Amino acid sequence: MNVKSFSEGQAIIHYLFSFLQDIKELETDKDVVVLLDEIDSGLSAENINMLLWQMKELSESRNIQFFISTNHYHFVYVVKEVLNMYDGKFIKIDSYGEYFKLLNDGIQTMDKSHKRDFTFLDVY
Repeated sequence: MNVKSFSEGQAIIHYLFSFLQDIKELETDKDVVVLLDEIDSGLSAENINMLLWQMKELSESRNIQFFISTNHYHFVYVVKEVLNMYDGKFIKIDSYGEYFKLLNDGIQTMDKSHKRDFTFLDVY
């Protein structure tokens, strides 16, 4: 299959499904930890749903943990409880407004030397 003819999202989901299949076929009795960093570029909500479903199935069939870093709200919308990278605590996000506030507050925390005023975006 020539993934060069795919869109960015199609190519990413193709590679991710191939990767998950490789993990499924991995012969080991050890725990497996998978880190997926910024995998959301170009992924549609439908592809995110399919990916999360595949990961759920895989984690139910063996001892595997997935850590996903993402900027895509749809991951948070589906999963609901996430690890807050700014304080290391698990939190539940119930709305886009909460998600936006977390990101905005995090930007302020991470870059105190350059106070940014995002209040014009605070429509939630």
